[in-house]
Amino acid sequence: MKDKIRSIPLEYGDAIFRMFYIQLMKRALENTPDKHTHGYYELHFAKKGSYEYVLEDRAVTLREGQLLIIPPDASHRPVSFAASKGKEIGYEGTVLEFSLSRGQGGRSFFDAFSQALERSSCVPITVSANLLQAANSLKETTFENVLRGYCQFKARAGEFLYLLFDELETFDAPNSCGDGVTDRDDNLILLENLINQSGSTLKEIAEAMYYSERHTSRLIRNIYGVSFSELKKQRKSQK
Repeated sequence: MKDKIRSIPLEYGDAIFRMFYIQLMKRALENTPDKHTHGYYELHFAKKGSYEYVLEDRAVTLREGQLLIIPPDASHRPVSFAASKGKEIGYEGTVLEFSLSRGQGGRSFFDAFSQALERSSCVPITVSANLLQAANSLKETTFENVLRGYCQFKARAGEFLYLLFDELETFDAPNSCGDGVTDRDDNLILLENLINQSGSTLKEIAEAMYYSERHTSRLIRNIYGVSFSELKKQRKSQK
């Protein structure tokens, strides 16, 4: 049963996260729950062993040091836990669950968060030790003192989300769960318009799209095949 005290909201502009469950998974090979769906994001961090999934009728293997993001309404079930050197080993990992909804905040952050989750879902991602530790620290938060536990959990949750989305910004693999929740074409039109603005800088473009400069630079190179500065030179010479 979920611990209700851990249903904790965090708001960033018009984006509202509700982080409501942390658990440590320790399962044997024979534990294989039926295929199911959730109305929220489920994040699996592999600490030990391998975790084999059927995710929307595709096989996915999550290995030690990796993250798998299962988006809302994606059907999934674990099928087995891999063995090491012929010996059965259990699987250990941290599972974090949260919902993301659009609120009425003054800054438009919801789309940026949604897009980062969309493009990073359904495929294993190797993540940093810092992010793994941040996920684990959420699991270890105690609520013996309700007020202290609540405040501590909220602070750690905010730090976790910062690390998570900082890393997801550099992950460019396409989403493999099917249709996404946002329209990427709109973002490409915005990017093109910003680039064509006279005197626009990489920093200004990144801020307008709510991306980091690093991710914006990589996005431009992936789309146009050249760096931002080279692209600006090309556009200037064409005028």
